[in-house]
Amino acid sequence: MAKVSQLSDSDRRQTRPGNANTHPGKVAMEALAVRRKPEVIEAEKKDRDERRQTQEKKKVNKKVAVLEIADFENQMDLDVIV
Repeated sequence: MAKVSQLSDSDRRQTRPGNANTHPGKVAMEALAVRRKPEVIEAEKKDRDERRQTQEKKKVNKKVAVLEIADFENQMDLDVIV
C-alpha cells in the first residue's frame, strides 16, 4: 500500500472563514433567480393584453379597409356598366 503524505496543519491550505460554509454556485444562482413582485407581473400582463388588443384592432381595421375598397370597386364596376 502506498504511503500517503501527511501534511501538518500549518502546511495545509486554509479556507477563508467567510467561504468555509458557502456553496460555490450559490452566488451565481442568486443572481439568476430574481423574484419579481406581483405588481410587476400584473403590469406585464396588462401590457401584453393591451398589445394583443391593439394587434387585433389593426387586423380588424385592415379587414374593414379591404372590404370598403372591394365595395368601392364593385360600385365603380356597376357605374361603368349602367
